[in-house]
Amino acid sequence: MVKKTIIDDVDLVLPGEKPQTARRERRKEMPSLEAPEWRKQLRETALSLYDYGFNVVPVNEDKMPISSTWSNKQRVSREELEQKIGQAAGIAIIGGDINPWSYNFRLIILDIDNPRQALARSHMLKELVEYSVSWKTGLRCPNCGDKHLDKINEKYKCQKCGHVFGLDEVKERGLGIFVLVDKDLADKYGLNKTIRKGDVEFLVENYQLVPPSLHPHGIQYEWINPPELDKNTAGIMVLNEEDLKTLLKELEVAKEEKAAKTNEPQRQGQLRELTNTEILKAVEALRSIYVPGYRQHIWLYLSGWGAKAGISPISIAQILVALYSELQDEDSIKTRGSAIIYSYGKAGISLEPYMEKIKEVLGEEPYGLLSEKTEENVKGYTGLQEIFENIFRSKGMNEKEAEENAISLINTLSEVLGKPSPFRDSLTIQIDYDKQIYAVANLNKLVCVRARRGKEGGLRYMEKVIMGAPTKITVYYSPLKGENTKFKVVWEAKTRPRPIEIDPVEKEDLLAFLEREGLVLHTRLAKDILSAILEGAIEKGFAEIKIEVDKPGFFLVDGKIVAVKVNTDMPEPEELRKALEFFLLVAKYFEHVIDRFSFTMRWGLIAPFSYIYKQKGRMLRGLYAHGQSGAGKTTQGKIYLSMWGLEDFERHVMGATNIDTPAKMGKVVSSSTFPIVANEPRGLFEKTEMVEMVKNVIEGLTARARHEHGIFREIPALRNIHFTSNSFLPKDDAILRRFYVEEYTPRDIVSEDKIKEFEKNISPRIRTFELAPIGRYVANYILEHGLEEEPIDYITKILAEGFKYAGLKAPDWLFGDYKEFEASLTTFMTDTLESLRNFFVTRINEEFNRFIGKVVVETETGYKTKERRDVELEEKVKVVLENNLIPWMHLVDSGKLGNAVVITSGILEEINGKIPNISNLKAIAEYLKCDYTRVKIAGNTARVIAMPWEKFLNFLNPTLLFE
Repeated sequence: MVKKTIIDDVDLVLPGEKPQTARRERRKEMPSLEAPEWRKQLRETALSLYDYGFNVVPVNEDKMPISSTWSNKQRVSREELEQKIGQAAGIAIIGGDINPWSYNFRLIILDIDNPRQALARSHMLKELVEYSVSWKTGLRCPNCGDKHLDKINEKYKCQKCGHVFGLDEVKERGLGIFVLVDKDLADKYGLNKTIRKGDVEFLVENYQLVPPSLHPHGIQYEWINPPELDKNTAGIMVLNEEDLKTLLKELEVAKEEKAAKTNEPQRQGQLRELTNTEILKAVEALRSIYVPGYRQHIWLYLSGWGAKAGISPISIAQILVALYSELQDEDSIKTRGSAIIYSYGKAGISLEPYMEKIKEVLGEEPYGLLSEKTEENVKGYTGLQEIFENIFRSKGMNEKEAEENAISLINTLSEVLGKPSPFRDSLTIQIDYDKQIYAVANLNKLVCVRARRGKEGGLRYMEKVIMGAPTKITVYYSPLKGENTKFKVVWEAKTRPRPIEIDPVEKEDLLAFLEREGLVLHTRLAKDILSAILEGAIEKGFAEIKIEVDKPGFFLVDGKIVAVKVNTDMPEPEELRKALEFFLLVAKYFEHVIDRFSFTMRWGLIAPFSYIYKQKGRMLRGLYAHGQSGAGKTTQGKIYLSMWGLEDFERHVMGATNIDTPAKMGKVVSSSTFPIVANEPRGLFEKTEMVEMVKNVIEGLTARARHEHGIFREIPALRNIHFTSNSFLPKDDAILRRFYVEEYTPRDIVSEDKIKEFEKNISPRIRTFELAPIGRYVANYILEHGLEEEPIDYITKILAEGFKYAGLKAPDWLFGDYKEFEASLTTFMTDTLESLRNFFVTRINEEFNRFIGKVVVETETGYKTKERRDVELEEKVKVVLENNLIPWMHLVDSGKLGNAVVITSGILEEINGKIPNISNLKAIAEYLKCDYTRVKIAGNTARVIAMPWEKFLNFLNPTLLFE
């Protein structure tokens, strides 16, 4: 049962507590990290929440994750959680889509900084604390309610108002709340990323600590309403749209009123304030190198780093002022402080909301800009690492020691600021926790190394693995099947005269490139080190991330149809009307083949969406136009391609030799979703591997897969294919099942005069994209309405709507039946059967003419001799079979069939290659519609074809009925 909680605007106590009791209990000493009961409770809570489905991550005393794999996209493994929980100071839950209800809901964590103000202004928030899963977080100043406190012995001092207090005075704490929101609803209101609304932060991509974690203040997080893991939503409230709107509205009002009444600066963007622990950690790290001659550099570079990392300038000022005061810096604080103004201004961040607090921290107002002299003094360094190395060398360290200590210091600052250095410093990634081994990309010295952390804390180089380092990394994620993550890298090495710009390639290709360049020094380690550096660059925010499809066409991404590099603007009715009128004019040149023209145009307009149909588990057949040359087969392809407004649409028309190898076809079909027109594919279909690849392209998401450098790769099949041929049609039923087949005959030839007229009056207008509004209309319609199940019926409907939109009547030929183009398989079966009949008749005639001179036949009046030319087919068959002239065909008395023709496997030696798709006796039996049975031959059992005598004769000499 959910605990009831008493809440008012000034005090917050646990259910049933009296304020005096609450304060007395808070005086009790909090459990230490070594307390066995607390450690047991932490472990049990972590594992039970994990097993229920929450995204749990262990954290250290500074609230930082101690798992390198924490993410809002994927949970750490249970094994890693069990291993790390023993070292943890607490556990955190990550908000977002990875949760026990990920099928529908997004987990939003509400982090309330100042409950006194937030709860007073939002009744919805107050209700959530009372009835949803909620807990107490860190201490708040009893005077002003602020969370930024300094611990002084057993007391706390508020950074905002200066009030000093003990635990017995604490009346309130920060609050955390879990709520669930439908994913679509969350997206609608912008809750697909972490945002702040006044005193409340909506954590979607980030985490919040939960009880029984220990807060850096030295107190323990406490449940108000703990999760009830035996209930459907574990006691977490699900917000409907009305509740969510109310909550957001109340908090937006609170934010505006707070700023107006208190003149307190609002946060700009997501600038993060460092905790006291983080500030102290940075001061401790920088203390030994804050020496005369380098101090202004440190102010300038640390400010620049803070601005790039999204850190509040107030926090940066607090770090630097602490160093300034402690180490008795004698230079003007106004000059020192100008580095903060300069760096944040250069990063495009306005400091106006922060200036009052910055002046308070510095003690006086800084100069607005760096003086020319100061600016000149700080030039010449690539970043903090170079400065640190100079300082360590001046203290007597050798080159190696100075570099290793500088890298260790850079790594510490990276942990504090949450981002790697934006300068030419080092990127450090831990790759072995037990052995404390790191991969280091030294952007200053331009080398990638493997290093180990020593007992005294510094990093020690082990091996130099790769010459050079990636000074810029862009990561491309593709949502398409078969498309792997790619990296665009600027690689710099001191042994190369200029940076090497490497276009987007997969990780293995990048390593292969570096090997070919001779930059890999330690082959065995290079793969692991490079992988760690690339993934670390992503994790630490050094790399630029792009999630996109970079190929033109239409794709299904996260259930939504998206257009990439295609103009999908809805044309105005008048613009579409002109395009359709021109389309009707074009059609007049194809009146003699209007059925095929109509179908080809409809196929060409829906074909760019064939990849989406495959993503949805369906298939759009390809198109195969064969027959008489000069009938306009290829020209029709150019017409529908021009409708898509592609500048290079004529390059989509090619000879089939451009796709007659796996590599060629893979490159072509993976480049966009727009179809290709491939002419004369006979040579292509003579290659077994290409026949199989064509099948994959038409019906599968992947055209081919290959192993390269030991890596399995898939090539996506984005495009559909329109084959044209004057004389060739594949004799493979598996191919023809995947195509609509159009036939063209001599009467379909276009006259020379008509061709000249077309080239003069129509072709130039096609090339200037007068038809392009049609493609834009189709694309816009499908983006708005989606795709329906039957592609050709659907595109017919869309075009009919387009004519209506343009104020025109759709022509009757637009609705022509296309079922006849699906009849290709039936035609193929008939042709194969006819090829079998011809084969049998030819072989029987050959053997009869070779061995038989005259034939004596019995008549009613006696016997009669016939010349060979006068012998009927039935008599020829009987003579040939009775004399065993064809060794694999026999006339027998089968018993149940009576006289029957038996065909053995010997036929396959003669028929092989002469009739496509005939490779076994069973196939022949199915074509002949007769028995495929077992017989005894020379004491052995064998499979044969058995066909009744009369049926066999009727097959050889069929009765022809003209329709």
